[in-house]
Amino acid sequence: MLGTEKLSIFLAKMRFHARKFHMGVRPKDLVLDIGAGHAPHFRADVLCDISLGDDRERCGPVGLDRPFVVGDAEALPFRDKAFDFIICCHLLEHVRHPERCLQEMMRVGKRGHIEIPSEFSEKLCGLPPHRWFIRREDGRLIFTQKTRPIYDETIASHTWTAWDSGDPAYHLFFWRNPELFFITFPWEEKIEYSIQPVEGVKEELFVDAEPGVGDEPLRKTLRGWNRWDPGWENLLRHMAISLARLRKRKQADLMRLIACPVCKSSLEKRGERLICSSCRKWYPMWKGVPVLLVSEGRGLEL
Repeated sequence: MLGTEKLSIFLAKMRFHARKFHMGVRPKDLVLDIGAGHAPHFRADVLCDISLGDDRERCGPVGLDRPFVVGDAEALPFRDKAFDFIICCHLLEHVRHPERCLQEMMRVGKRGHIEIPSEFSEKLCGLPPHRWFIRREDGRLIFTQKTRPIYDETIASHTWTAWDSGDPAYHLFFWRNPELFFITFPWEEKIEYSIQPVEGVKEELFVDAEPGVGDEPLRKTLRGWNRWDPGWENLLRHMAISLARLRKRKQADLMRLIACPVCKSSLEKRGERLICSSCRKWYPMWKGVPVLLVSEGRGLEL
């Protein structure tokens, strides 16, 4: 590849990654990252993901460098308006019921930023965990259910071959036109959306991570998204993010933020159990991490 092509791709990549610094987060905001996965946003104060051990819907192990809660985006284990800002990047295309996630985000947060693959991206190079075509029209997110994960096997195969081989023409097209591949959707107080389910969905073809902790981590990562920025380019990007992390995060008191995922009431910590003050269900902790999934709730023995 010619030096000018390398430089053009590098500069386009840097402009793309700079979006992480311009989401509208205010200096004093308490920030939650939902579906944080292997690459949590540097500005997030609290992280939430449905699985600690199963990496089939991400590119590596979850980040545990700050307060973390195992929770389901469809039943968030946090109190009403607990956060000033919510970051939700590349999650909604994975979930079975996006309307539940969006309602929960509006309940838990005041403002936020959503990023998702575009319908164009899904038809060009969809992935097995992705369940929805999503587009933005007139300030509204429109979700159309997929019947199968991959729109066209031949198109997807050619696209991934071009990507994995480092084809300069394709990479330059991708990095220079992120609006074709991704939708960014800032919101405040309310998220406008519509859901369009379809018949004939082949559920067996979609990939789902196992919720919770699991006895043995399943390190079956999603295909090579973590190879996007090899070598010194990746180093420069991580250096920029590391500099941003020098900002002192707000000290999040999880006990003041978390809630029962079923009834949304406050929780009381007793040893390695978190007990709901209302429905009296209890939830476990794993090495200090609250595991607040509806499926993990147990009735309190009297």
